Amino acid sequence: RAFVYKRYGLSYTYFSLDPYGAHVVVRTYGEVTDDWKKINRFLGKLRPFDSQPFSYRIREIYKEKFNTDILEGAYFLSLDEVPRVSAFQLGATVLSGIVWLGMLYGFFLHRRLKTFFRA
Repeated sequence: RAFVYKRYGLSYTYFSLDPYGAHVVVRTYGEVTDDWKKINRFLGKLRPFDSQPFSYRIREIYKEKFNTDILEGAYFLSLDEVPRVSAFQLGATVLSGIVWLGMLYGFFLHRRLKTFFRA
């Protein structure tokens, strides 16, 4: 139960997951082959079905091709759409660690180390 939907020069492959049926519709940029039946773990963003682009058209295609209604409250899994770590996030993490260590030294260790080395 997979089909390719082409719009604005992009092609998306839509299919539903077996145990969930029309409750979870998956979108991928790649082509679905028989090897996909062996995959038991899908990684991506899970959102309400109505929040995806062209949800009304995908609903119509499911009805035409498979005689299946996508239920209200169904979900849409955008496969392999996981945010990657950016340089900004890495820099912010390093900077916050340096600030945290500076505050630790300033508030707790500065006075104690000063009296420790005088004695």
